[in-house]
Order: sequence, then C-alpha cells, then structure tokens
Amino acid sequence: MSSKKSKICVPTDEVRYALYENSVQDAPEQARLFERFYKDAGGADPQVLREDFAGTFWISCEWVKAGDRRQAVAIDNCESPLNYGRQTHYADLTAAQQERVLILKQDVRDRIQPGVDVAAVCNFSFYGLKTRASLLEYMRSVHASLRSDGVFVLEMVGGPGFIRIPEKETRTHRHESGPKKGKKWYTYRWLHKSFDPISRNGVYSIEFRMASGERYKDAFVYDWRVWTIPEVLDCLEEAGFSNSAVYWEMDEEDDDGEVFIKTDRGLDDDDTWLSYVVAKRAK
Repeated sequence: MSSKKSKICVPTDEVRYALYENSVQDAPEQARLFERFYKDAGGADPQVLREDFAGTFWISCEWVKAGDRRQAVAIDNCESPLNYGRQTHYADLTAAQQERVLILKQDVRDRIQPGVDVAAVCNFSFYGLKTRASLLEYMRSVHASLRSDGVFVLEMVGGPGFIRIPEKETRTHRHESGPKKGKKWYTYRWLHKSFDPISRNGVYSIEFRMASGERYKDAFVYDWRVWTIPEVLDCLEEAGFSNSAVYWEMDEEDDDGEVFIKTDRGLDDDDTWLSYVVAKRAK
C-alpha cells in the first residue's frame, strides 16, 4: 500500500490553534492545578485568575466555568490567538460567564488593576523574555497585580534533552469521536533547531503532518532563552515574592492522584523535566 505524500501547506489559524490545543494543552487540569497551588500556599478559595501570554485563553474560560464567582483576565499581545479564543472557548460560555472574562490585548509587562488571586504563565511562554531585566519587569508587574495572599505560577521545562541539538519528539494523534474514531488524525512533531549554551538561547518549532497529506511545517516557532529554576527563583525574590515552591512532574501519581509533587530538594534530573514554580506575594 502506498503512503500519501505530504504537501507543505500553510494552515489557517482555526486549524493551527485547534491542533496545538489538542496536542499540548489540558486547560481544565491546569485550572484545577492553579486552585491546588493557591490552597497549598495558604489561600482559601481563589476567585480571580490572571492568565499571561494567554493565547486562545482556554484556561481562563475553564476557570470561570468552575465557579459562579470566578473571574479571569486574559492577557496577550497577539490578535490571532485571541480571535480564535473568542470564536471558540469564549463563544461556548454563557452570557453570565462571558461577563466574568476580561480580554486584554497588551504586553504582559504593562500594569493592570490589582486584585488577582492567581497569576499564571503556561507553556514556558515567559522564556520569550530573554534578558534578566525584562523578566524582572514582568515579575514586578505581576506582583503589583496580586492580592496580599496571591500566588504566581510559572510553568517551566528543562534538562539535557531540552537543549540537545538535533532532537525531536513525535506523537500520533487519532480521532476520538465521529465516523473516523480511532483512525489517524495527524502526527505532532516537536523539533529542536538550535541552542547556544552561552546565552541559553534556543529555537524550537512545532510541525503537524496530517493523515490527509498536508504538512504544516513550522506551524509554531519559538525563539527562547531557556531559563533555569535557580535563575527564576532569584528573580522572583528580587521582584518581591516569597516562599517560592517547586512542583516537579513525576512518572507516576502519588497516593492523592497527583503527578506534580511539591519538593524542597533536588530530584534526579530527568533527561527532560517539567515543573511549576509557585511564588507567594510578599505582604
């Protein structure tokens, strides 16, 4: 049987963001984790979420679904993912839920009205801030927006495997419903293009290869500084945060069904690791 030849195409925003979310995001689970981190830090019941580099702001929409008093502020400076989010996740909310989502097209370093319980940056997006000065400016903006017991959650990735060149990760995704259920939908490829060990600047990309033959090369390209956990902890302290904690992704769930385990000591360094750094606002 001959395989279908791939043709390099440019995906529409609708296709690009739908494939991205299906491949790498679990917004309901992330919203649950943010509540857990807030309570672990001594908070009671978080109501206001600030989602930075929000993209399609799926997490913000899931956040307001989880409680009638919950509010979300979604911040991103790029119009195309925000438009996709408005047409999909936001459109699926009730009118009352929509009133509790504020969408801001602006730089995450710009100040917003204070009153946030949880500020979060996912998918390592703050790696796009490539200097210590810009990272500190961002952290201070977040600090100013938080309530006195608010927390700041930063999703991080690292390890030898994340800076190895060349390197790639490939996963096949299948249709989960409908007449094509169980059949191949597309292949997701995560590619390491370059890494400079002196500056720690790296270039990464995502490619999608559809079962129908289309190849979406460089559907997403990231030019990042790969920050380390000690660097981030130092910057958080300088920006005014206290009681920072690290939640490390484990291979297996603990007795409470959690994959991310809070740790105050170094763990065996996986080839590629994933973690959350959670910092509390200093009163």
